[in-house]
Amino acid sequence: MFVDRTFLLWVAVSLLIPFAIGGWTGLLWGGLVRTFYVHHVTWSVNSVCHTFGGRSFETADRSRNQWTVGLLALGEGWHNNHHAFPRSAVHGVDRWQVDASAWLIAGLERLGLARDVQRIAPDVIARKRLG
Repeated sequence: MFVDRTFLLWVAVSLLIPFAIGGWTGLLWGGLVRTFYVHHVTWSVNSVCHTFGGRSFETADRSRNQWTVGLLALGEGWHNNHHAFPRSAVHGVDRWQVDASAWLIAGLERLGLARDVQRIAPDVIARKRLG
């Protein structure tokens, strides 16, 4: 609730810090372009990944895995995998599916900063996979 009530403060801080470090260039690249990029990649997960890409698993929706969004959104683009296994912290279930979010969570787990991390057993993934 605190972050929600003070949202405009955090927006201002996220623009003032890059400006303080790099002047107008810092504001442009570290503030405005960063915000534009993050918002568009985030929105792409739920728009692009429900329209374009492949499906590894049968789900009750139109979710798709989209490798470019997977790379840009640090693993969130493996959206069909996420819909097939919504409790899993790992969205990139195949070896070639880059999932930086899962790597970060695994690192936090090794440091003792995360626990009870949900993962899906490989045999469960194999049973649910489309032909």
